[in-house]
Amino acid sequence: MPRTWWLRDLIFLAILIGVIVAAWWALAYAGEAYRPLQYITRIIVLIGINISLAVSLNIINGHAGQFSLGHVGFMAIGAYTAAYMTFYHFG
Repeated sequence: MPRTWWLRDLIFLAILIGVIVAAWWALAYAGEAYRPLQYITRIIVLIGINISLAVSLNIINGHAGQFSLGHVGFMAIGAYTAAYMTFYHFG
């Protein structure tokens, strides 16, 4: 019997992505009628960004023992790209 752990993990990932997209969709459309949900959505997005940055920095500095300034560079590129897209394409 071949090991298919990756298939199980792929199914779990697809379910997780589906739940996240459904929650994001529900908050986005409910936010049009109810303003405080836009604030909650903003806070959830910022929490997600900071969690991903903290986990990646912990892996590099804590487990690998390397000092990296790449996180700062990628965060700056992302910030400038988001500001450009917001100002010129969505604003």
